[in-house]
Amino acid sequence: PSSASRRILEGSSCEEGARPLLWRATRPGNTTLLILGVRPLALADVEPVPDAIKQALGCADVAYFHLACEGADYGSFFTHCLSYPAVDLKGSLPQRLVAADWTSFRRAATSLLGGAAPGCGVAAERLRGALAEANATRNRTTFNVLRSYALEVLDAPGCRFQERGGQSYEDWLRSTFASSRRPVFGLEDIATRCRLTEGNSVDEDAKLAHLLAAEFANESWVREVSQLQAGMPEAIRCGNLRHLATVPRLLATPLPPLAPRTRALAVAVRQAARQHAGQTVLAVLDMEHLVDGADDSDTTAAGISVLTLLRTEGFELRRVEDGFTCQMSNYSAPGTRELDRCLEPTGQSQPESCSRFKIRFDRRLGEDSLHGRTKLSSDCATCIDPSVTKNCACTVRWQNSSSFEELCRNTTVDGIPGEVFELDLIRNPGSSREGADVCEKNVRGYFQNCYARSCSLPLLEETHTRVWYSQDDSLSYGKVSMRLSGGDAAAGAAGPLDGHNLSMQRLWIWAFTAFCILLLLVASLIACFLKPKSHKDKAYQGGWKHMEAMASPREPFAGRSWICQGQAEDSEEDEEEPEEEHPQPMVQMPPDDPVHRNLLLQAMQMKQKIGEAGAQAVHQMKWSALQGMHRSAIEALQPMPMPALLASGGVASHSPQQLSSSPQYTALLQGAPASGLLQGRLGSSAAPYAALSQEEACAMPPSAVFSSARAWPG
Repeated sequence: PSSASRRILEGSSCEEGARPLLWRATRPGNTTLLILGVRPLALADVEPVPDAIKQALGCADVAYFHLACEGADYGSFFTHCLSYPAVDLKGSLPQRLVAADWTSFRRAATSLLGGAAPGCGVAAERLRGALAEANATRNRTTFNVLRSYALEVLDAPGCRFQERGGQSYEDWLRSTFASSRRPVFGLEDIATRCRLTEGNSVDEDAKLAHLLAAEFANESWVREVSQLQAGMPEAIRCGNLRHLATVPRLLATPLPPLAPRTRALAVAVRQAARQHAGQTVLAVLDMEHLVDGADDSDTTAAGISVLTLLRTEGFELRRVEDGFTCQMSNYSAPGTRELDRCLEPTGQSQPESCSRFKIRFDRRLGEDSLHGRTKLSSDCATCIDPSVTKNCACTVRWQNSSSFEELCRNTTVDGIPGEVFELDLIRNPGSSREGADVCEKNVRGYFQNCYARSCSLPLLEETHTRVWYSQDDSLSYGKVSMRLSGGDAAAGAAGPLDGHNLSMQRLWIWAFTAFCILLLLVASLIACFLKPKSHKDKAYQGGWKHMEAMASPREPFAGRSWICQGQAEDSEEDEEEPEEEHPQPMVQMPPDDPVHRNLLLQAMQMKQKIGEAGAQAVHQMKWSALQGMHRSAIEALQPMPMPALLASGGVASHSPQQLSSSPQYTALLQGAPASGLLQGRLGSSAAPYAALSQEEACAMPPSAVFSSARAWPG
């Protein structure tokens, strides 16, 4: 070890007195920050916890950690961060590196196995297996992951924690604070944590390979790192800043750089203090961001730490002594975990009306989340089958959805109505490769949900994509895109759903269609007045007495029973005997009759006034009315389902059991990860749809055919 490191190791005892790694930052405006430094260690390695830290946990009103939630709350989200995307043509390290560089790195990393720290046998075997698997061209483990595996071999305290289990120091801090129902939030987004292990560019990996090969082959460097890691628990207990500053500087590599994260964390801490003005905010940060000069790879980062950056912003900082006391907090509020927002991007949130709409719509929807809808597909079971190795796309069609759409549009919050959207799930978008795990598979319309028009569409898509990652550990690269129900995927890719965000082109198209329909009605009215009446024409025929009640054009099966082969569409009980017709006497008027002329003149005046009113109405017509006309027109033009569709030769319907025949989709369909927070987040997947024969379908009422599952509309 170097002389500097030897002095640090020799002086790492608490003979000079232990000082907790806790700072108090104040600024005019009655804002108080308590900043606590931690390292990833077991609780047993840092006990006893200083009284000052226990006091800080009791007096803080709000706490901020790097991540807002615990690891289990994210499910399998971070699994895809450990590998290069499947769409990358150079997805393995032997393909990304020159053969000599890859061989040199493997030889240096293998040499670490002989100098593994005491108790790190499990970590050594994990590194050995990762190096062997990474040599295969189909293995996509990133270079950053191999680097972390190699450094774990030199970390004796970390190895003890992994092998023995138990609670980590940071988890203890989190659970102790949250036990009093005070809110916990996050300073970093999970995407930032993902970038610590995900792939670099090919050039960056080549640079990293050269650096790590030189370090791992240096016995002096390996010995020094092992000794510094072994002294980490005592340094945390004693508050030895010299020791804590040396370790990250010794382990620093150009990728990923530390300085940008440190600056971003300082900004997040300032924002937290501003958001909770008048309260005491506790920020728990890794010590590598609290010591100056920890990142020597960036020459502009000298003297950069969160503490230094806060001081430049006008905060007065003072390190807390062990006798620190403060007033205990009685504040209580839900945090990120309680609000079920662990997977939402940190620092971004939906409008309040969007969140309250979800609650209100769920209440109106009740237990029957399908609300009479059925979900059919004739090609998705084939597309998602593991044996399909080429790009494919399929469509899930929703039927009998008019009632659900009406309920969605008629639900409002602060005057903001809902809209029905369909979600398309795309695995490996843009891939040009062949293979079941690398080709593109697009399942269109897999979920159908209702959202407030004020919701941000990009934020919804990003959140749904993260939910997919959290529930499917086989997903290397995926994307969820949303579109208006019945539209194409591009329709919903523009932006938020607020009242002015949907395509103006779509709005004008339907406005023009409505105006044309209005003109046709006026022309038909004039034609009726101008056409000579025949003696054979019948009059009112008893007024409206014989007009039949027709099914709504929004729902072809409204008011009808199931239509099956061998069963009439209308039963005999619905048929009525025709009554005898009694034509009313008609009086023919000559062409020059003044009454005739007056009617014609009134019709022409009506045409002019209706035309003017129609033009004005097109400009003033509200968006919601146009959308209703849009759906009515589309559904009215759809052909009436024929009996043959329910016969054995018709289009096959597939239940989620069939759609989930591929293991790639099993986790997404069958449920949530270890945390119960993600249960049902993506849609109606909690229970299967019944697969009935034609005879069974005819014998059962429609409500008995569908199983109950809960769609997540938020």
